[in-house]
Amino acid sequence: MEQITLQENNPSKLLHKVIFACMGAIFVVLVLVAYWSFYPYKPFTAQVQPFQIMDEDGILKAGDNIIYQSSTCRDYEGEVRVNRVLVNDILVEYTPYTYYENGIGCMDFDDHSVVIPTSVPNGKYHLEITLTVRVNPIRVISTTFMTEEFEVRNPVLEKVEELPLEI
Repeated sequence: MEQITLQENNPSKLLHKVIFACMGAIFVVLVLVAYWSFYPYKPFTAQVQPFQIMDEDGILKAGDNIIYQSSTCRDYEGEVRVNRVLVNDILVEYTPYTYYENGIGCMDFDDHSVVIPTSVPNGKYHLEITLTVRVNPIRVISTTFMTEEFEVRNPVLEKVEELPLEI
């Protein structure tokens, strides 16, 4: 006698397959998020640090341009936000700007410049340059570089200091 088996539509088997597929998808998403979170991205590295100030004696006047040379390697293409801060006992923040990086590799630049505000006091300063990039949908990486230390002299403030105090 021939045995005929009828296969029933078992909803529990279908439910098990759907649950297994969802768990697999969740596992893949968790692995991707972990990779994005913990991978050691290095979008910018300096070949020479600190960046060199293009001035013979390292003494600048308030109102002059700070011209510095940078030598960096880039492992990133995309939008880069640049923040610059003049550092002493005070911090002078410059207006941030954004540019699009479209090349991977190492490059030297000798024409970066920033104007020293005329209101800064005399003293030793350095410039901090921070490059910020979004390397994936959940992570932003900032890399900070510094210039050599230089001296700023403010002729206006030197004249004020020379005035006699009358009481």
